[in-house]
Amino acid sequence: TAAGESWSGSSGGWVTARHFLNGTAGESTVRFRFVFASDVTVQFGGLGIDDIYIAPAFNKDLAGSVVAISSEAEICGSPNEPVTFTFVNLGAQTQSNVQVAYAVNGGTPVVETVSGPIAPDETRSYTFNTTFDSRDAISVIKCWTNLAGEFVTTNDSAAYTIDHRPL
Repeated sequence: TAAGESWSGSSGGWVTARHFLNGTAGESTVRFRFVFASDVTVQFGGLGIDDIYIAPAFNKDLAGSVVAISSEAEICGSPNEPVTFTFVNLGAQTQSNVQVAYAVNGGTPVVETVSGPIAPDETRSYTFNTTFDSRDAISVIKCWTNLAGEFVTTNDSAAYTIDHRPL
């Protein structure tokens, strides 16, 4: 929008937001402005802003967010189930040739490379070339990033469980 970043919808609760504050380092005064706009048909339940934390971004910080499986609607699963992993570059540097991995039920990891570039604050979804057999089983799929020199590794992974056992 002309006014900058915006959001529309209902969160149903607290939402964590993160924004780069480029150009503010060393400034003696920085102000934050939160604007609410609505039409007359919207009943506004409230707005809460809490726990603002300002810190320098690490140069290298990838965070895993979502694991997606295509056969979720299928009852028995698929012999060639693709895994899609979504992650975001929370760091201050553009990244390339990032290793991503997944393992099913703690088995041998599948490791592949996402070429990039992946700019700061960019979200990337990657579908692995290597699939797995999701038929007739409970599968716990854990995905993660593996970035050399990354300082914060506690946010690198995401997991998803599917149940394709026969009824």
